[in-house]
Amino acid sequence: MRKPAIAIGGALVVLGCAFGGPLLARQTGGLKADLLRDWSAQKARMVAVAEAMPADKYEFKATPAQRTFGEQLHHLGQANVNLFKRLDPEGKVPAPDVPSAHDRETVTSFLAASYDYGAKVLESLSDDALAAPTGPNGATPARTVWAAMSNAANHYGQCVVYLRLNGIVPPASRR
Repeated sequence: MRKPAIAIGGALVVLGCAFGGPLLARQTGGLKADLLRDWSAQKARMVAVAEAMPADKYEFKATPAQRTFGEQLHHLGQANVNLFKRLDPEGKVPAPDVPSAHDRETVTSFLAASYDYGAKVLESLSDDALAAPTGPNGATPARTVWAAMSNAANHYGQCVVYLRLNGIVPPASRR
């Protein structure tokens, strides 16, 4: 009985994001302005998480089958770059190089650079371009940005678990 209610609730959230987001954006400074604001806030949250884990814990993973903390954030940076390359197919905005190392300094720097890259790509697009169907099934560039933010939210949750398993209170939970 609970599963249908959860499915309906989830569908309503997706519909609200898909249809309500563009309508709300027109009232709050524009779609691009809203996406940039959210993207910037997410960058701050993710970089704070990356900086919260001590360097000697970047190889930590909760189980052998999972990625290490450093691999989680490296993967997120790589996903950000790959998703935003879709929004700049001609490569007008230079993408950061993807490093191979997963240490704290490299990963934190790359993660921040992946968000900076996303912000520059967003800056290069107009509200109309962000809302124009360009992808499969009429997908818009804005949906790609929302997909990137949703992906980051998943990694944020995983990283919070890793921090807490190491006795670290996540920055967003500190008073």
